[in-house]
Amino acid sequence: RGLRHAQSLPARSEWKWKQVTPTQANLKISEQIWLASGPDKNLSVEDQVQRAWQLLTDFQNWQQWQPNILSTSRTDSDGPGRGSTVLVVSGKSSNPSNKNWKISYWEPPQRIDFIVRSTNMRVAYSLRLEPESATATLALLLELEIELKGIRKLLKPIYLWCYRRKSAQLLNAFAHYWSGSAG
Repeated sequence: RGLRHAQSLPARSEWKWKQVTPTQANLKISEQIWLASGPDKNLSVEDQVQRAWQLLTDFQNWQQWQPNILSTSRTDSDGPGRGSTVLVVSGKSSNPSNKNWKISYWEPPQRIDFIVRSTNMRVAYSLRLEPESATATLALLLELEIELKGIRKLLKPIYLWCYRRKSAQLLNAFAHYWSGSAG
């Protein structure tokens, strides 16, 4: 059996909703997508993890797989790690939005977390690679925690819907980028 990507898996296996928890002011969303399901004669699970990590942390090329990103750049000169910041320019080119994505957790090649702050909200992203050597599978888990402030608290159901949708788009886009970068 060759490597199967998220696009070729049955719909029931493609997404796994683990948790959606609205708290008083925060929203928590957790989703995963399978990047590899079954053995690949060319790459071990460890090699697949390294390749996925390289793609996730290639900040200069995020716009190739993340919907809505126009450009990215590192704001520090040292190697990436906890405390590093990535400037992300997103939205429409006629009215772009600049956000600093600060790395709050760095565990190569397993996990990277970011915190993105704005005036009325804070979003924490956690991207985790979950390999399973026994079954030769690799999943990408995305967890979000969104803290709403001010008037945005009243719009919690809309933000929950919006970020669920964005999470699905992000994971699908990465899976597509992953499959196109094989070899």
